[in-house]
Amino acid sequence: MHQQHLNTIDYGNPKCVMPRALENLMIYENFDVHETHRIEDGICTQLTRLPPKKQELLKQFGIQNNQTVTYYEKYIITENFSRFCNEYKVADHRPFLELQENGLSKSEQLKFVRYLGQGLPNLTLNKIYLAFKDVLGFNRIEKMITDGYNLETILKRKKKNLLNRMSATAVNKECKPDINPSSIPASVLTTASSTAITTNNAPQLLSPYQQHNAFNT
Repeated sequence: MHQQHLNTIDYGNPKCVMPRALENLMIYENFDVHETHRIEDGICTQLTRLPPKKQELLKQFGIQNNQTVTYYEKYIITENFSRFCNEYKVADHRPFLELQENGLSKSEQLKFVRYLGQGLPNLTLNKIYLAFKDVLGFNRIEKMITDGYNLETILKRKKKNLLNRMSATAVNKECKPDINPSSIPASVLTTASSTAITTNNAPQLLSPYQQHNAFNT
């Protein structure tokens, strides 16, 4: 567990963070990084705007620009961020929505998004970070913080909502004759039905093909 000092944040204002709140954060790459996540040099460039050689290399791994991030993949990203918060004692996610503006260096940005992308080698770093911002953006959490900001509560509710969406999607596709029910992991439905969401309840990782067919949204 890494205890580091992050600049003070104004919890009274949901959109107010101190300037350069992340400038002192150092992330240790003490986790496995898939080779696809070492191709990109940054997190802000879309696949089609990368140098041709990098585009071709990513495509050789089956990564396409028009890929849609599924509920399953969003759950994994949220779960990874939850573990990151526990490891680095993060109490407020809002500075992580604007990394550069909050003082996080380019090298640390790469390590942060690689951390979020553990178990998701079929997504580019850019896709992973955009999905993270989509799940935890200000407009997505406004109703959750009307009575005060609490990151642990936000993450638990987000994971529960994503599991419920996965369950609903799976049930809907089971009703269609052209969908193979065996492609839907039972662990997802079991976890979604539970009201207690813990960090050990992440669904079993599927192949990119299974993810596309089971949870594409």
